[in-house]
Amino acid sequence: MPYFRHYGLNNELAVLAESQGTLKFFTIFPYINFLLESGGLLVLDEIDNDIHPALMPEILRWFHDERTNPHHAQLIMACHNASILEHLEKEEIYFTEKSSDGKTEIYGLKEIAGVRRVDNFYKKYLGGVFGAVPNIG
Repeated sequence: MPYFRHYGLNNELAVLAESQGTLKFFTIFPYINFLLESGGLLVLDEIDNDIHPALMPEILRWFHDERTNPHHAQLIMACHNASILEHLEKEEIYFTEKSSDGKTEIYGLKEIAGVRRVDNFYKKYLGGVFGAVPNIG
């Protein structure tokens, strides 16, 4: 059974005593690592469920960095953590939105007129500029 060491704790923790986020990362890391070492494409749905928001930019950095991704592996992921938009280029961002007849539409940020690379994608997305923000109420 795997055990984890944490800064500040004198004892190791069994994997079953870990948080949901650690368990999720422990589950997906072998796939990410294999892909980075060999190349290819990895598709992960809702990768941000349970994973700490500070870890998401690090995972993206692994894919963007030639030293950690020498075989140009690609990651396609779906997530709800809008802060990740601060770590992506506009060509890497796609949104989904339900149409009035219940169909899911997919469109890229690069398809929206007037979007510049220097824009704050996170702020504009939360402000509804790009659509794909749920209407509550």
